[in-house]
Amino acid sequence: MTLGATYNFTEAFYTKVSATCDIFKSDEMYVYGDEDGDSYTGYVAFGYSF
Repeated sequence: MTLGATYNFTEAFYTKVSATCDIFKSDEMYVYGDEDGDSYTGYVAFGYSF
């Protein structure tokens, strides 16, 4: 699942934010053991359009 948004401070200056949650589930056995788990990532970016 990913959620994101963009906010324009002016016509040229903006910011973007995003957050992602990944859930891995598997019934398979792997050589290195259980590969189930959760992953959370996010970012914030500032931009200027010219």
